[in-house]
Amino acid sequence: IVDEMLSASEISAVTAHLKTNYSDCFKLLTDSQLRRLVAGTPVSSFPTATQNVGSELPNELLYEKGVPNDAFTLILSGKVTILVGSENFRADLSSWSVLGKAALENKSWAPDFTAFVSDGPCRCVQIRHDAFAEAVDASVVERRTAEGRDFQHTRSMSGASAGDGDLVSIGESGRSTTSAEEHVPNRRGPVLARLFHAGNSKSEDSEESAKRTAGSVQFADGDGVIVYSSNDSTANGQSNELEADDSAEEKGVHGETS
Repeated sequence: IVDEMLSASEISAVTAHLKTNYSDCFKLLTDSQLRRLVAGTPVSSFPTATQNVGSELPNELLYEKGVPNDAFTLILSGKVTILVGSENFRADLSSWSVLGKAALENKSWAPDFTAFVSDGPCRCVQIRHDAFAEAVDASVVERRTAEGRDFQHTRSMSGASAGDGDLVSIGESGRSTTSAEEHVPNRRGPVLARLFHAGNSKSEDSEESAKRTAGSVQFADGDGVIVYSSNDSTANGQSNELEADDSAEEKGVHGETS
């Protein structure tokens, strides 16, 4: 048995072959863990099996019927012969054929056939159950880690979206306020106009009162006799009272003289 490691191109080819054609066996593994498993598995090379004269089976066997075996074998080159059933029905397997798929799930699996190298050297990759189980566990951890990252990313994106929504709401609120202010009637102009109108009315009333006062009382230039305007009833009444007082005084003077 000569062990060697696969080249980079062989690792890619074997990984793709197992993933594509034997997905039922490796469905529990992530792509990265499957590639790591293949890359870490050495290549075994077996010569053609020898057989003693009169012996029913060769001396070197890859698998023996009824004997537990925990190896999954992928043939890369050479030829392997299997003997199946009670009559040892013979079949030959060549490159990219596999043996022992059940060994990946069950460490105590025992084949119902016998296999040996009939045309060597035979290069093959033999994946052991324990190595496969470790890859399964690593895949579980990897998936959970990825799910945690996805969850954190989704939550951060949700928070960012909520923040954007708040900004949009604030912007819309600002636009709504501006719009509302545009629709609110400007009462400042009418109020100021009303105030100015009231002030003007008071000024006009004061001017009118002053005019009435100035028009109702006038002073003569000559003899200093006060003359009241006939347009003001109050002035007329006061003029009559003054004339009555003057007549009474004149009568009193005449009476005293008599």
